[in-house]
Amino acid sequence: MCAGSDELQDVARSAITHGDREIAMLAVNSLADFLIEYQAIKQTLPGDWFRVSEEIRQDPDFIALSDSSLSMINEQGLWVERKVFRRLLSLMAQSAHGERDVAHLISIRTREIAGSLGQDTPGLMELCLFSYNSYLRTMLNAGDIRTTYYLFGQYRLLAESLLGTPHEARVLEIARYFKEYGHVGHQRGFSFLLETASFDLMTLIGQTASTAPELAEPLIGIASTFELGPPSGTEKTNTSALVRIKIQLACLLMARGFDNLAIPLIDRLANEDDSLLTAIRDDLIAESRPHYWELIDRGINFLYLPSEQRAMLEPLFATISAHRDQNQ
Repeated sequence: MCAGSDELQDVARSAITHGDREIAMLAVNSLADFLIEYQAIKQTLPGDWFRVSEEIRQDPDFIALSDSSLSMINEQGLWVERKVFRRLLSLMAQSAHGERDVAHLISIRTREIAGSLGQDTPGLMELCLFSYNSYLRTMLNAGDIRTTYYLFGQYRLLAESLLGTPHEARVLEIARYFKEYGHVGHQRGFSFLLETASFDLMTLIGQTASTAPELAEPLIGIASTFELGPPSGTEKTNTSALVRIKIQLACLLMARGFDNLAIPLIDRLANEDDSLLTAIRDDLIAESRPHYWELIDRGINFLYLPSEQRAMLEPLFATISAHRDQNQ
């Protein structure tokens, strides 16, 4: 099994090197399909199969494992799954700044595996989340902003798929990862990635407000603490982006009748400079394009505010003004 997954990775690696993305994507799909087919036969395998043998321990993906990590893998019986995701992570790293379609496919297949197989196997769900975190870290280290931007979107879709399932509590965990990796991006000079993480969290909150209201409040608590410190890179800090998203989230909640959930956001917005808030409001009113105007995979215009939410700008700003008056 180890040799087979390594051979598939070698095929994909060679294809990426030579710019043959179709072959590389076929190899990625083969690794993911194998994992799906493997889940179907696991119950027929003997108990010893699920433990890391001395031979497997010598495999490059396992030889450096700490005793505690090895014990966890043996307890969960997921050494095969870990091996496959290690191969996918290696291919993700090789795809940085080059074969982004390969990286995108890896993130899509990981999300599909989490949604279809992880529901019944908590250890596999955790492995999928750890893999997503590793993908984000890998692309941040490589400085690949575009792929990181796409990964956040896929990670959000995974979080949305967990709503209404026994894994719903994982949504809060993912939200905290959004904040962590968004801030890592900002500290490395990519403030746009903190804006991306904040926007995707806002979208996730929009889903939970109606379907899982018990999660909405703690998620808003996380969203309201997205702040910009000084970046270590050269990119200009875009404070207005995070303030704008707080305004957009407050409008979204108010448009759906959840005014009470918008209170933490209003508390923070009331402390912002009035000229900044006014400029953001004017930009939101003026923007009428829901889709971004270039050929990008996600195609979202972060500045666009749907009409029913745009109608909440006036009452929101009135509430902000009243809040300031009360605290003077």
